Amino acid sequence: MAAKGSLRRVDEIDVLVIRKRMKNLRLRVREPKGEVCLSAPHHASWQAIDSFVRSQQGWIKARQGEIAARGPRPELCLEDGEIHLFFGREYELRLREVSSGRHLLRLTAERRLELAVRQGTSRANRRKVLDRWYRERLGRAIDKLVAKWQPRLAVTVTAWTIRAMSSRWGSCNVGRGRLSINLDLVRLPRPCLEYVVVHEMVHLLEPGHNKRFWSLLDQHLPAWREAKALLHGQWGTPAGQDDWSVYMVRCADDSLYTGIAKDLGQRLAAHNSAKGGAKYTKARQPVALVYQEGGLTHSQAARREWAIKKLSRLAKLALVRDYQEGAA
Repeated sequence: MAAKGSLRRVDEIDVLVIRKRMKNLRLRVREPKGEVCLSAPHHASWQAIDSFVRSQQGWIKARQGEIAARGPRPELCLEDGEIHLFFGREYELRLREVSSGRHLLRLTAERRLELAVRQGTSRANRRKVLDRWYRERLGRAIDKLVAKWQPRLAVTVTAWTIRAMSSRWGSCNVGRGRLSINLDLVRLPRPCLEYVVVHEMVHLLEPGHNKRFWSLLDQHLPAWREAKALLHGQWGTPAGQDDWSVYMVRCADDSLYTGIAKDLGQRLAAHNSAKGGAKYTKARQPVALVYQEGGLTHSQAARREWAIKKLSRLAKLALVRDYQEGAA
């Protein structure tokens, strides 16, 4: 493991523990080897860390099993005869060296990917040619999808970018109307790309992963579940798991408390326990869940928590009302 931290063994699990300025523990199982990495606040005790890892043993083993079953992603050497993916289909790379002219990459009728490069071109530069071609083709596909879905959703995408991302398939800057799309989607079947693009565009209507969001996705893209299963069945969810929630609870004094949690049920139980889940709620028990957005990465949940905490009480109550009406 290249990252700095302390390697700790919890029962039979080796865990790389990295101390950071953060509020909560964050656990990941990293590809391609299934390494377990835990980010922890500086104040977290080793006892708390060990207990947390033990509580997640089932998930860790299941995640490692998924990664092992898929096997490692092929290392691309950009050599003649190598198989490359383009929107879910396999193409054989045919390398052709030329004495002059521009580097060129094209698809042939024989399901081949023909790469013409000048003699002596390094593997790194051949990779750049392929990457540039992938980005161009993916960009064309994104343009078509945005043009198709903007009028259907009645939203405006001001800009989009293609990025090599390890923690998510896409993201949306709701305030600016900007999308970021993972470059790896150019290698996966086209329904995967459409699902990610539409998913991020729906965030322009509903920023959170709440019931209204999934209802909108059901309404506009009924086959999204199949596309998501196809996406995760190909290469799995990127390293940042979409399993965090941001939530609000109503306390006994009618005040509202906002937080994030990986196991929401466990967190709510802690809020109502003798020790209390937070200093604020400890003195205001019992609390009741009134709002939830699930399916977030840790960073998404933290940013959404911060945004909700900045809202006025009236705005928070409106958020709660909309959520509860959507759940009815």
